[in-house]
Amino acid sequence: MTPLSVTLEQAIEMLEQSAELKKRMVEPLAAFGTDPTSNGEIFLKLGRYGNYITDGITNASLGKKIDPADLTREMAIEILVKKRAAPVRSFGKKAAGAKPTGKQKKK
Repeated sequence: MTPLSVTLEQAIEMLEQSAELKKRMVEPLAAFGTDPTSNGEIFLKLGRYGNYITDGITNASLGKKIDPADLTREMAIEILVKKRAAPVRSFGKKAAGAKPTGKQKKK
């Protein structure tokens, strides 16, 4: 199917499916109670890149190894604890002490 071959009915159906997916992404799939660290409510949600756990402050992706149906409150808390302990990754800026690339001038 190409954009030029889509009928009006097919376009309307695609838009309805998109709206349904967006609605599912906003609503939590499951609740796991209060997080002992942040006192926020722990939710399992469907996001743009898959399922994730959130307490309103920390978001932690489940990845493909963890089945959301098997997730327990203890597992959710452990995932959030590990996420909080992980080092913060920075994007865009070079880390201090990084080797210069060939494009930089040497002084």
